[in-house]
Amino acid sequence: MEVDPSSICVKPAPSAVTATHEQTGAWFIEGDDYITWKETPDSALWVHGTPGCGKTVICSTVIEEIQLCCSENPAYACAYFFFDNRNAQTDQALHEKLIRSIIQQLCDQSDSVPAPLVEIYGSGRQQVSVASLQSALQKIIGGFERTYVIIDALDECTNRMKVLAWINDLMDWKAGKVCILFSSRPEHDITDTVRGMPYIFRVTLNNNLTDKDIGTYLDAMLSKLIRWNPQLIARVRALLITGADGMFRWVALQIEALSNCRTPKAVEAQLQTLPKDLDGMYERALLDHPNQVELKQFLMWLAFSIRPLMLQELVDVVTVDFSLDGLPSYNTDLKYFAPSDMRATCSTFVTELKGIVKLAHMSVKDYLVSDRLKNSAASYFCINAMLAHSLITKTCLAY
Repeated sequence: MEVDPSSICVKPAPSAVTATHEQTGAWFIEGDDYITWKETPDSALWVHGTPGCGKTVICSTVIEEIQLCCSENPAYACAYFFFDNRNAQTDQALHEKLIRSIIQQLCDQSDSVPAPLVEIYGSGRQQVSVASLQSALQKIIGGFERTYVIIDALDECTNRMKVLAWINDLMDWKAGKVCILFSSRPEHDITDTVRGMPYIFRVTLNNNLTDKDIGTYLDAMLSKLIRWNPQLIARVRALLITGADGMFRWVALQIEALSNCRTPKAVEAQLQTLPKDLDGMYERALLDHPNQVELKQFLMWLAFSIRPLMLQELVDVVTVDFSLDGLPSYNTDLKYFAPSDMRATCSTFVTELKGIVKLAHMSVKDYLVSDRLKNSAASYFCINAMLAHSLITKTCLAY
């Protein structure tokens, strides 16, 4: 019987792998912790840090370096997974999705469908337990001389304790076959669990480590501002590196805001009022938005939709008019002339890849549902699941 791995497994989202800039993360893969981990089978490396500090950039750099290594040695394999909890879609935040994705990636790197999959699906079973998949995956890993697994944003997994238990089981296997790297925020439950795990290396991302990467990123972004004079570019670079405190996301938002300035005076004015943290950046962007009602609608849909939204779908959200008395009604005059106009007005908060729109970063959703926002000048934008589901339901009924 033929077994089609694509029918049971799910590929990882590739977008994050393309998020790096040349030379970012070089310090990490040249560091002793990384080199030791890479050369030590049955080991794990935990990369942790605050929101926006560049954990995904590091994971993407590692993936590229490991894939290059595997291309030179067919007996080596690489699999990766990016957890994503930016909307209410649960698939990309589940332990089972991780296991299925890794199985498919390793199948893609095998000459044929691995025997363990034939064994569990050869009988025609449609439903296979996670435990059976994990057992099959372990056997598949055993077919390679070395398998590297990279997992980003473990803290965004809805059942992350299961993932940590699985990682620990692989380390206890002691077959000399696997090395696992995972990143997360230093959440208490993750920290407590990792503390009891043997064979684990740890790297804390802080501004001392990431300043070089931030400088590299800034150089790449500032080089595009060809109308700026060298003195202004140097001043902006120095101020942003000083104020970044190790946060890539903060720097990216500052560059976005500064690139919209049309005169040196406007740049200087922007520099004089730089928000000190991500909350400040988000608050200013919310308060400065020209259509706050529409923006709030977009954000509620993106934060709590049960599946990813296409750009064209998101544009249609605002065609339902809630301003009139009575029931909401569909109004074509509210539709954007071009979908790209919507994306441009929300650029601080959203990202688009292949027509799919998502919140730009997990810190966006964290902020929108936080008490910090509720108690700020931008409290109008504070959202929760009940409000969002009510809006989504009314919009769908009117549409």
